[in-house]
Amino acid sequence: MVKSTRSTIAESRASEVVKMAIREHLINKIKSLPEDKLDEIADFVEFLEAKEKGRYGLTEYGMADYLNQLLAYEEMLAAGKIRSSFRLLQE
Repeated sequence: MVKSTRSTIAESRASEVVKMAIREHLINKIKSLPEDKLDEIADFVEFLEAKEKGRYGLTEYGMADYLNQLLAYEEMLAAGKIRSSFRLLQE
C-alpha cells in the first residue's frame, strides 16, 4: 500500500515534535547537572561532533597534536632536513 502525501507529512511533523521534546529534555537535564560535570558534557559533545565528521580516530584520545608532529617529522626526514636516529645507529 502506498502512503499518501498527507500521512507522510504528518509522520514527519510528529517525528520533529518528538525530536524537539528530546532536545528540551536533554537541555533541562544538562541545566540540572552540577557545574563540575559541564566539562564532561562538553567533551562528549565534541566527541559526537568529531564522530559525525569522521574524525574520531586519534583526536578522541587527545593525540591530534602528536599526529601533526609525526607528519612534520616525516616530511623533514623525506626532504633530507634531518636524519633518523635509526640511520645513525646503522652507520
